Amino acid sequence: METSNQAPGTRHLIDTHAHLDSYSDVEEVIERAAQAGVFKMIVAAFDLHCSRFNTKVVADKDGLFASIGVHPHNAKDLDSEAKDELSDLAKEPKVKAIGETGLDYHYLYSTKEVQKDAFKWHIELANKRGLPLIIHSREALDETLEIMEQEGFVKAGFVFHAFSGDMKQAEYIFEKGGLISVTGVVTFKNARDLQELIAEVDLGKIMLETDSPYLTPEPYRGKINEPANVKLVAEKVAALKDLSIDEVATTTTNTAENFFGIKKS
Repeated sequence: METSNQAPGTRHLIDTHAHLDSYSDVEEVIERAAQAGVFKMIVAAFDLHCSRFNTKVVADKDGLFASIGVHPHNAKDLDSEAKDELSDLAKEPKVKAIGETGLDYHYLYSTKEVQKDAFKWHIELANKRGLPLIIHSREALDETLEIMEQEGFVKAGFVFHAFSGDMKQAEYIFEKGGLISVTGVVTFKNARDLQELIAEVDLGKIMLETDSPYLTPEPYRGKINEPANVKLVAEKVAALKDLSIDEVATTTTNTAENFFGIKKS
């Protein structure tokens, strides 16, 4: 994703969770991210269609990598044919993670039992392919962790994206070998609990993301989010931890490269 037009001295960041299928101007979004110093990106999946898109969009682009999977909202669509195709997509060389998957009890677009079954299948697939797991958990964090305890924690690692839990839950995730990732929510004025948590936890246990086109950080809240805005997340984390942006960029980039196995690309 690095371009010859990138300004000298821009910091190298990784957006570890962006949904590029949401944009009509994908190439422009990628270019704006590069100009902002975002040199690598994990393109996250919602469903089978999105997973297909992800593998295609990253195929010929340096610095772009895909995840494949079905969001808990869409768990009801994870039939045997979808499982077979996702299993095949997981073999693609630039697929570096399974997900996002997990539990979402806010809307219940898919029933709790269907979500649990889908989550367990994703855990199995991640272990089968030796890939890390990207986990979505909303209003169900303790139950999400219980299922992982029962099924066995993913050997290649796991990350709770857009983490919104408390310190006890974060420490348990770290104890089990997992990570958390931080979105633009950390910039919100009403996110004091999250800000206090991020200020306290080890920087090496954190990755940065936008969850684009959602969760737009301040001062652009209310507008469509883009991967370029991960720099605003990095700046807020730096401020909360009284570190330089360079320290945050270096550490979180190193963590993400190791987690997704993309260090040499």
